[in-house]
Amino acid sequence: MGRLLPGLLVATLLAVGPVRAADQAPANEATDDGEVMEWLDEVHEQGSVRVRRASNWLDHFFDDERSAAEENRSRVRLRLTAGVEEGDGVDFEPRANIRIHLPKLSNRLNLLFFAAEDDNPEEDSTRPDPDVRGDNNKKDAAVALQYFLREAKQSNLSVTLGGSYDYLYTGVRGRYTRDFGPWTSRLVSQLRYYTDNDWKFLNSLDFERPLSERWFFRATGQLDWIEEDDELPGGLLFRLYQALDVNKVLSYEWHNSFDDVGNEDLSEIKLQVRYRQRYLRDWLFFEVSPYVQFEEEEDWNTVLGFFGKIEIIFGFSGTGNGDRVDDPGSPDRDL
Repeated sequence: MGRLLPGLLVATLLAVGPVRAADQAPANEATDDGEVMEWLDEVHEQGSVRVRRASNWLDHFFDDERSAAEENRSRVRLRLTAGVEEGDGVDFEPRANIRIHLPKLSNRLNLLFFAAEDDNPEEDSTRPDPDVRGDNNKKDAAVALQYFLREAKQSNLSVTLGGSYDYLYTGVRGRYTRDFGPWTSRLVSQLRYYTDNDWKFLNSLDFERPLSERWFFRATGQLDWIEEDDELPGGLLFRLYQALDVNKVLSYEWHNSFDDVGNEDLSEIKLQVRYRQRYLRDWLFFEVSPYVQFEEEEDWNTVLGFFGKIEIIFGFSGTGNGDRVDDPGSPDRDL
């Protein structure tokens, strides 16, 4: 045990980064195993809090759809995205997401409104960030009631009942977060029944950790099951975030899309850099992203593209994980 403990301490310190001197184990005092283990638990907790703060700050800054879906408060987000690919024209996609808290009926009840130029815009709550999908030209809107069964840092559970002009849907959405040393995992699952195309089961799983005060790594896996399809579509996404300052963040991304995960049917690879900045006001953001894409249906030839985005957010915007963020803070504090 005496030889094992120093190795554990060094490994833990390397994993979670510097620890304040006041929190370090006494150097000149004799400590028994129980005291050392208590200190290890404290170091682990500090590392876990550091990961969650960094993750929450980035989700807040990028207005991640999955975290926004857990905000039990009123807010309005208006987004206009413009995308262009080599050989194609410019595609514009306006999108609105309105959440109205209904405390007089229930403190856990929200009225939701979605509008976008693609099918089922309400499904974004399991996706890190939907891009312009230029082949969608059907305008769609949906209205729903969302009721939170559980709201906690580690987990979130809600049920939804809603519909559009040509379908109704109901379902349950859950999120579970767990720490693994310096890493944090987040599983988001959404089971829905639609009157026009039966069942859908959408899933995303994150593994993430801060690398330093200004660098953060996140890997995301996606796997969907749709009753009417024989395939299992999915994706694998790697993101490396660089916080330039409190108002500017770069994201270096590698997307892999699969038409059928079961058959390892890789259909698309995309490499892109996203630059996002808060501009003039706390509620106004713009984003630009050049990318290079390789698609199986194009014989893996190089396709260059670019998209830009403007977002306006009205109302309170928090982290979605139970932490109030009136001021998103600075990378020096949270990243």
